[in-house]
Amino acid sequence: MTKLRKLSVSGFRGARFALPVDFTNKSRSLAIFGENAAGKSTITDALEWFLTDRVGHLWREDCKQEALRHVLIAEEDDSTVAVEFIGDNLTGEKRLSSALKTNTDLANDNTRALVEGLQHDRIILRHADIVAFLDQQKGAKRKAIADIIGYEEINKFRDAIQGTLNALKREPAYTGAKTNAETLAGDMVRDVGQIVPDRQAFLAISQTIAAPFKLGTEITDEVTFAGAVKALNALGNSEEKIKKAQRLDQLAKACTALATEISTFVSDAEAFVASYNALAKERESVNQLRLSEFLGKGHAVIESNDYVDDACPFCLSEYELGTLQGEVAKRIEAMSAIQQRLDTAKAQKDEVLKAILAIGMQAKTIGETYTDLTGFDDLMVATTTARKLLWAAHQGITAAFDSLTVYDAPRWLRR
Repeated sequence: MTKLRKLSVSGFRGARFALPVDFTNKSRSLAIFGENAAGKSTITDALEWFLTDRVGHLWREDCKQEALRHVLIAEEDDSTVAVEFIGDNLTGEKRLSSALKTNTDLANDNTRALVEGLQHDRIILRHADIVAFLDQQKGAKRKAIADIIGYEEINKFRDAIQGTLNALKREPAYTGAKTNAETLAGDMVRDVGQIVPDRQAFLAISQTIAAPFKLGTEITDEVTFAGAVKALNALGNSEEKIKKAQRLDQLAKACTALATEISTFVSDAEAFVASYNALAKERESVNQLRLSEFLGKGHAVIESNDYVDDACPFCLSEYELGTLQGEVAKRIEAMSAIQQRLDTAKAQKDEVLKAILAIGMQAKTIGETYTDLTGFDDLMVATTTARKLLWAAHQGITAAFDSLTVYDAPRWLRR
C-alpha cells in the first residue's frame, strides 16, 4: 500500500504561502474540516494535479491551469506542489509558471513508476462522488463496489446465476411446484400454527400439541402419531376443547415465567433498597459531592511546586501545608468512595426500574391475552392490581432517588 508522507503546497489554489502537511509514519488517515472556501480542497487538488496533471472537477467546469495559480502570487513565482511518499527517496516536485508551463522533477525511476501507477488508482473521494454514488440504484452501487475492490468477475458470475434463476422461475413446472408448496405451507399453518420443515419436526410439534392432554404415550413415529390421534378423538372430537387445552398450557407457562421474573426482581429490589437507603441516610455527605471539583482544584494548587505558603489556598488562613495536604487528600478520597457508592446505586436503580417495566408488560400480556378463559377472573384482576403496584413502586423509587431521600418499600417488596 502506498502511503503519503508529506505534502507541501505554495502559490497553488487557496494556498498563497507555503502550506506544509506532515502525515507522519503513524497516521492511518487524515480528516480535513473547515468553513466553505477555507481551502480544504486545495490539498486534494494539489495531490490530484501532481499525479494526473489535471484536477477533474475544475476541468469539467472548463477551469484549467489558470485556475491553479493563487490570484495574489507574484508573476515571477511558480505555483509548487511537492510530495514525499513513504519509502526510499520517493519524492517529487511539480511547478506551474505564470506562463502556465508545467515542470516536474522526480527523485528517481522508482518515484516515476510509483506516480504512473497511482494515476490509475482511486486516490481522492470527494463529497460529490459520494452523493452521486448514493443516488444510484442498488445494482449500480453493487457494480461500482465490485469495480473498486476487483470483484468484476464475481459480479459477472452472479449476473449469470441470477439470469438462470429468472429463466427457471418462468418455467411452468417451477411455478406449479411453487404453488403446491405454498398450499402445503398454508395447510401446515392452519393445522399446527407453523411451517414444518421435515417429518421429524412434525412429530416433535405433534408431541408438544398433545402434551397438555396427558395421553401417556410419546409421539416418535407414524404409529405413535396415529395412536395419539385416536386417543384424542376418544377424548371428544372438539376443536374448541383442543384449543382451550393448548391455551391453558400456554397460560401456565406464562405464569411460571412471570413468577420467576418476580422472584428475581424482588431479590434485586431488596438489594437496591438496602444499599440505597444506607446511602440516603448519609445525605449530608452525598450533598458534599458538589465540593469535589472545588477540592480537586485546591488540591492541585497545594501539590504544585508553585505553592509553598503555610496557608490554606481556600481561605488564606494560616495552616501547616503538610497537614493541609493530608486532610484535603482524605476528603477527596472519602468523596470518591461516596461517588462510587452513588454510581452503583444508580446502576441498581436503573436495572430495578427496567425490571418493573418488563414485569408490568408480562402481566399486561397475560391479562389481555387470556380474558376469554373462564375460571380465571381472579388471575386477570391480579394482573391489573400487580401493574398498579409496580407503577407505584416505579414512581416511588424514582422520586426517592431524585430527592436523595429514604425509600419506604411497600410490604410486597419485602421478604
